[in-house]
Formats: sequence, structure tokens, C-alpha cells
Amino acid sequence: MAKPPKNAIPSLPTLEVDAPSDPFPPDLSLAIMRQAAAARTSGEAMETVFALLRDRCGLRAMTLEITSGAAPRFQPYGDFAALTSDGAPDPNASASPCLRFPLNQPNAPTGQITYIFAPEATPPGALLEAAALQIAQKIALETLAARAEAADDRANKRISEVAAIYEIGQAIDQIELPRLFQMITDRAALLMEAQTCSLMRVHAPTGTLRVEASHGLPDDALAQEQKLGEGIAGRVAQTEQPILIVEGTRDTRLEGLTLRPEIGSSMIVPMKNQEGRVLGVLSIRRRRPAPDFTDADLKLFSVFATQAALALTNLQLYENARQRASELGKLSTLSRDLISTINLEELLKNVVDDICRVVGFGRCCLFIHDPIRHAYVPRVWRGYPDSIGRNPVREREGVIGAVGRDREMCTFDAREPLAPEQEKEKSYLQRRGFARSLGAEAFVAVPILTGQNACIGVVVADNRGKRDPISPEQVRLLTAFINHAGIAIDNAQLYDKSQEDYQKIRRLSEYTENVLQSIPTGILTTDGRGLIMRANRAAESILKYPHGALRNMPLAEVIGKMGLSESECSQLKDRIAHVQASGESVHQHKVSPRPAGGPPMTLNLNLSLLAEHNQERAGIVLSLEDVTQEVYLGQQVERMRRLADIGQLAAKMAHEVRNALSPIKGAAQIIRLEMEGQGSGTEWPDIIIAEVDGLSRLTSAMLDFARPTPLDLRPLAISEFLVGAVMALSSFLEEAQVRIHWDVPSDLPEVNADPVQLGQVVRNLVMNAAQSMPEGGELQVSAAYMREAQALALCFRDTGVGIAEEEIERIFQPFVTTKPKGTGLGLPIVQKIVAHHGGKVEVVSQVGRGTCFSVLLPLDPERGRAAHSPNALFRGEIAVEESPLISAQPAGPFPDN
Repeated sequence: MAKPPKNAIPSLPTLEVDAPSDPFPPDLSLAIMRQAAAARTSGEAMETVFALLRDRCGLRAMTLEITSGAAPRFQPYGDFAALTSDGAPDPNASASPCLRFPLNQPNAPTGQITYIFAPEATPPGALLEAAALQIAQKIALETLAARAEAADDRANKRISEVAAIYEIGQAIDQIELPRLFQMITDRAALLMEAQTCSLMRVHAPTGTLRVEASHGLPDDALAQEQKLGEGIAGRVAQTEQPILIVEGTRDTRLEGLTLRPEIGSSMIVPMKNQEGRVLGVLSIRRRRPAPDFTDADLKLFSVFATQAALALTNLQLYENARQRASELGKLSTLSRDLISTINLEELLKNVVDDICRVVGFGRCCLFIHDPIRHAYVPRVWRGYPDSIGRNPVREREGVIGAVGRDREMCTFDAREPLAPEQEKEKSYLQRRGFARSLGAEAFVAVPILTGQNACIGVVVADNRGKRDPISPEQVRLLTAFINHAGIAIDNAQLYDKSQEDYQKIRRLSEYTENVLQSIPTGILTTDGRGLIMRANRAAESILKYPHGALRNMPLAEVIGKMGLSESECSQLKDRIAHVQASGESVHQHKVSPRPAGGPPMTLNLNLSLLAEHNQERAGIVLSLEDVTQEVYLGQQVERMRRLADIGQLAAKMAHEVRNALSPIKGAAQIIRLEMEGQGSGTEWPDIIIAEVDGLSRLTSAMLDFARPTPLDLRPLAISEFLVGAVMALSSFLEEAQVRIHWDVPSDLPEVNADPVQLGQVVRNLVMNAAQSMPEGGELQVSAAYMREAQALALCFRDTGVGIAEEEIERIFQPFVTTKPKGTGLGLPIVQKIVAHHGGKVEVVSQVGRGTCFSVLLPLDPERGRAAHSPNALFRGEIAVEESPLISAQPAGPFPDN
């Protein structure tokens, strides 16, 4: 049977066959689903389904009919004998089962799938419907893919169009006109798939169209011309209307013209400016068998014509403005150089260079008025010998002085004819003599005036090097330029003066700031609202604020955070208000703030009114003088004097008491022996001997405190030393139920110390700690190396009753004790010994939780002794060791122990 013709859609007779209800083989259904899904195209899926149904179910033929879309589609498969000559099922084969299933899928075209089976076959209806569904899905996917591809092609074409138009638009003001015209023709031909494209421009003098750029035309096309009204392009330019030429186009503008047979379609579009005037014509052609241009193509091509017209308009505007710009171009160039710098020296050089280069003078010299020397001094010159720089011109002398005095331009040309009487005038003779000194026949001298019409200089120029006369154009341009230059030079001079003044002010400000920041007295200044405007480093340090934190803070808030008592704070605020109201200065001495929870300090405060020049509310200047060290040193001096008096008294008392104690103890011992011999009780003699021993220990402690004992420095391994000193008190600690915890590294460096006196320090601190724990407790002994300070830190931390805060400052004073039988000399002796070693003692305590005594010992006592010695007085920055207030000799014949 012959294959149906292409695109033929046969009319199928309606055959109805009831589908059996028997289930179809599962393996066949799975095979159809898998192979149809794996097929790459709908045709491949049809072939796969047909082969499986033919082999397994007796299928004779199968057809795919698509009735929607631009081209109907008919695809037969199998035995064509089962179909009529037109592709429909054979009516004579009506006994053959025939089933039809529509393409019921979204996005699938309208159509159906027909199955024709052998007469004896039993068609599996559900299986055929599932197979038709798979094929319909394939067709729907192909349809979607085709639509997406078409949409992508359209989008790419639009992108190419926009890109080409954008590229041309960007290039309009950036490249030369011939290159731009060539770009337009090339891009239009490429984008619109045309073989030729040309751009013709109207030549106004001749009234013709000339080819400016072409694509696909021979090289001699650029030499072609066409009159307006002749040919297609000439008629389009004359009628100012575009034309689209395709096969069968009827347009009166084509009458009498012979179209070339190889040209399939053409577009000719006029290029108009914004006023509607035709500037040229843009033409494009396609050769057969290329498809014809459309109205959409004509719109796009018109955009290219608009771009070309815009370029031509810009060119014409440029040509029209070029003549006007030439008149102002030189002056614009000169003015641009004037505003390019405010450096006076560079500006003067630019002025002279531009007068020679732009205005066209052969030589030029610029004189600047020096008010100090009362002369016009040559500053910059070109073409003249350097000797001109050594010849300043005094005010009101010569041509230069006259021009500066009269503030009027002076010109001279020896070649101009004059009357004999004019040649004898003084002014003429003066100008001629000046011209001879310049070695020129003509010159021009122009005053340099400021905006206030003050003369700040004179410019002299001539054409000797060029041997040309001075033209009126040169004079006009020079005059106009110097008018601008005068303002620029005046501004540059003012700028230099302002810069000089600024540098002076800046140096003065820096000097003042350095003084303010360097003085040890804290300075705070406020505005009229009471906000702090300035604070130097000393103020920030005294008040414990970080750098810059005080600015814009209310002064009242800062005073509230100084840690003053309520009465002191209120009194200080009242005095600030008094200063603001009366303008009187107020002094407040020895205020004791404690800012930011730091240690207490002593300040002298001075308050004064800050005068302001703008008559606004005046602020306050608050100076804070830290006299903590002076007060402390005064207290120390007083303490040393008191200690000296106590020491002298103690030495004398110890001497007198020991003189009396020795016979008392001897008599008591004799009485005790006699009473023992008589068998009587010795209770009373024992009491006398014990009390005498107690008084002897007191006098020994007093002597230890009163006299300075020289140090016997030896290298000590501190870990072994501490263990030995503490373990010597083991029986005492055991009886007091005190447990020792050690935290002493074995690799600590050795320290130079007096082992006897340092042992006395350790014993006193350990015994004090044990006595502060009446019910027993724990004592932690630790040591650490302070690398930066080159010192050892020894800590003795107990869990005793603690020391009240108000008592901590008094515990190192002699004869101050909290123990019933204490002498009050143990801790003062400890402090004295540590100070002799160049160290210091610190204590931290909390009532009910315990106390920690820290001893800081330098590895080399000689370095820190002068600064920490109790007999050292600070004079300026140098610590001077004074002679001991108490003699180093024993006070009396008795031993100190």
C-alpha cells in the first residue's frame, strides 16, 4: 500500500470495539512503560510500543494523527494493507478490532492514536490507553521544548537587537563619525540577516545623497551620489517616509523604477533630526531566497536610522559650535590653567607659559608687587635673559611703575607712524627706551588687578622671538586673560597668607596643647551648660577615666563620681555655682576623693571663670592638683619624727628598765632557792621571774625596733628557707591546731637577704596568723617569681578572724595591737626589716574570712632599698638616704636579746 502523502490528515471512520475486561500481562505493561519512557522522541516511543504490541498482542497497524498547529501531522506504523489508500482503516477489514485514544495531556496538541489489530486478536484496552498516555506525554514534552526553544530564539534576537542599539548609542560620542556610520551598517546587516546595507548623507551644498558607509557593496560605492527625488533612496528622502519593498508591493514611489530581480526585499528609511529635517537615508536589502522583511523589521531598522540621525545631529551641532568655541577656546584653556592650582609659584608659571603658548607671544615677564620693598619684582619670565630677574622696578618709576600706578594697559609699536611732536613726549620716549631695553620694537604691558581694583603686578610681553607684530586679537585675549589671572593670583596670595597664618595658629595650638597635656595638674574646662569641653591627660589620670571619655560629660556628674563625702560634694557644687554667678576664683584645699573605687587621694581644687569672646554663657576652669604624695610625705616625715622620739624614749626606757630588771631577777632567784631549801612554795618568786622575763622581751623588742640593724646579705634558696623557718615553729603550730598548706615552687631564683632578720619576719607573720585563729585553722604559705619586677612575692594567707578595714592602716604603727598581751611592735619590725631589704609589705583582710600578708622582696635589695627605706625622703625625683634618727649603737650595757 502506498505511503500517505505528507501533511495529509485522513478522515477515519468510526469503529467501536468494546475493550475486554481481562487484565493485560504485567510484564508487557512494565516493558511498554519503561521503553516508552526511555525513548528520546515521540516517534521512537511509537515504534517501541508498536513493536511490543505487534509481537505480543497481534497489532497490525498504528497511526498518530495531530490535527492542530501550523502543519497537520500523520504518522502510520505497521501493515499499510490494514489502511485505505488515504491512510484510514480499511472498511473491508471491519472485523479487525480498532481502538482510538485522544492525546489527553496538557500542552499536547489535538490529535489521536489509533490501534488496528488482527481479526482474531483481543486488544488490551487499558494497556493501549496507558501506552497512548506515555506517547502523549512525550509529544507534550516535545511541544514544550519547541516552544521554549522558539522563545529562547526570540529572546536572543531581542537581546542582540538591544545590545546592538546600546552599543551604537554608547559609541555616538566616543568614536569618529565614519567609524560610527560603518558600525551602524555592519550591525544592522548582521542583526537583520541582510546581504547589503548602506548609509547615505544629504550634502546640502549640492542637494545630493552621498554614501558614507556600506556593508556588502563594492568599494566604489562610496563614490556614488544620488540626487534628491531620483531613485528609491532619493524619493524616500524627498517624501520623508520609509518604504518596505517585498514581492507585490504597490507604492507610487516605485513607479518608473526597475527593481533588481535578485533582491527579494528591501527597506529604505529616512534619517530625521529632532526638528523633522531629513539628514540622510539608511537602506538594507536581502537577496533571494531569504525571507522577506516584516513590519517589525522595519520598526527595528528605523531605530538604527534614528541612531544615525542622532550622530549626524551631534556632528552638525559640533560644527556649528566649533566657530563659537574657537573664539572662547583659548580663553577657556587659559582660565582652566588658572583654576587648576592654588600654589602661587605654580600659578605664576602657568600664567607666563599660557601667554606664550596659547595667546601666542614670543616672550613674557611677570612682575609681582612687593609692598615691603615698594617695588615690582620679576618672578617668572620666558624668552628674556635671566638678568631681567636682577632688576626690580620701584613703584611709580618707568613703564612698569606707571602701569601699576595708573592701572591701565600700555602698548608700544615703534613701527607705527607718529607726528613729530608726539615723538618728543616724555611718555613716548619712556616707552621707546623701555622697548630698547627689552630689545624689541613693540611690547604690551598689562596691569594685574584684583577684584578690588588693586594692582598686584604687571605683565610685559612682546613678539621679538617670532618677529611678528602684536595683533589686536592678542591684545584682547591677553587683557581678558589677565583679568582672570589677577583674581586667581590674588586668591593664591591670600591662600598662602592664610596657610602661613594657619601654620602659626597650628603651631601655637600644638604648643598650647603640649603645655596643657604635659603639666601634672589636671585641667577641666566646661561650656556654659556645664559640659566638659577639654580635659588633659593629668585630669583623666587623676579621675581614672580613659582617654576622651570626659568630653561632653556634665561636670556635676563627674563630681558625683569622685567619691567625695556628701558634704564635700555639695560644697563643691555650691562653689561652682558661686564662680559662675560672681566670676570670683575659689580655692578648696585638701579634698579627699576616691574616684572609681581607687585608693584615697588628696587634691587641691581651683575654680575660675572661663571668659569667652562671643558673650555666651561662660564656662568653668577646674584645676586638680594631686598633692597626695606631698601629704603622704608630710605624714611620713611626721611619722619618722614620732618614731625617732619613740625610739629614743624606748632606748632610754630599755636601758633604765634593764638596769632595774637584772637585780630584781637575781633577788627573786635567790628567794626562790631559799624557799625551795625550806620546802616552802615558790609561787611568788616564779611570778616575779616570769614578769621580769616578759619585761626583758619587751625591752628587746623595743630595742629591735628602735635601732637599725645592718643586713648580712647572703644568697638564699627561698623554698628551703621558708620550710625551715616555718617548721621551727612546728610545736607552736601543732598546739594552736594550725595546718600548713605549701605552694612554693622548687625552681624559684635565689634572693640576697639576711637569713636572721628574714627569719624573724617569717616567724612574726606565722605566729600572728596562728594567734588570729584561736580555734585552729589553715595557713597557706606560697611564693612566686615576679619576672618584670625581678622580685619574689611571699604570701601568708590564714582563715582567722580578719582585721577591720579601719584598723589595717594602723597595724604597722608601733604599740598598736589587738592582742591582750601583744607589744604592738611585731608588724612594725616586719615592715622595717622588709623595707631594709628594699621590699614592701601589703595586707588584704576580710573580717570573719581571714587575712593575707604579702611580702615583696627584690632579688637584689640594693636596687630598691633607697626608694623603700623608711628613712628615705623624696626630693624631686631622687631618693636620698638620711642618717638614722636613732643611733645604731646599743643603748646600755645589756645584750639586745
